[in-house]
Amino acid sequence: MRAAIKPENDLRLNRRSFLSVSTAAAGGMLVSLYLDVSAFALESNQGPQAKVYPPDAFVHVRPDGKIEITVNRLEFGQGVQTALPMILADELDADWSQVIAELAPAADVYKDPVFGIQMVGGSGSIAHSYQQYREVGAKTRAMLIAAAAEKWHVSADQCRTENSVVYGPGNRSARYAELAKDAARKPVPDKFHLMIRSPLRLTG
Repeated sequence: MRAAIKPENDLRLNRRSFLSVSTAAAGGMLVSLYLDVSAFALESNQGPQAKVYPPDAFVHVRPDGKIEITVNRLEFGQGVQTALPMILADELDADWSQVIAELAPAADVYKDPVFGIQMVGGSGSIAHSYQQYREVGAKTRAMLIAAAAEKWHVSADQCRTENSVVYGPGNRSARYAELAKDAARKPVPDKFHLMIRSPLRLTG
């Protein structure tokens, strides 16, 4: 069954953001979310700030089918090591049994999108990063679909996803791991769609 989707117009990060995608040295697809700190600083009438962006910031689709999702919060019993990967995996339409949560290192890209520092507190982990993680998942899924559509010479809207697999017309299918290398070469879409099926498969 095709997952219902809608244009993402309302959910945006408080700071401007964009994704960078590359092919990992050992294969697979690395997706990084970059916060455009300079643009935000100009909007806030502040001076430009230094930016440090690790290459594998949020998602790594590995050749073995595992999907590493980096969590930008410490786990203090509040469940963020499960909740944030579930939010991203829902939008990615990933096979949850293949998802691995990894703790983020210290870096600008992992700062709280609202408070602007890397922190845990005030019960804000999910509220502040919810949009951020959905955006990364949705854009990564779109790029995987684009790779499959090009491979099969069909349009992207003829394809659907489920459990880390892209399905196309004529009973064609390809696992995310198979598509990751080609997807990493695709341009990051300016527009993206969020799942609107109810309930969402993982987060409900």
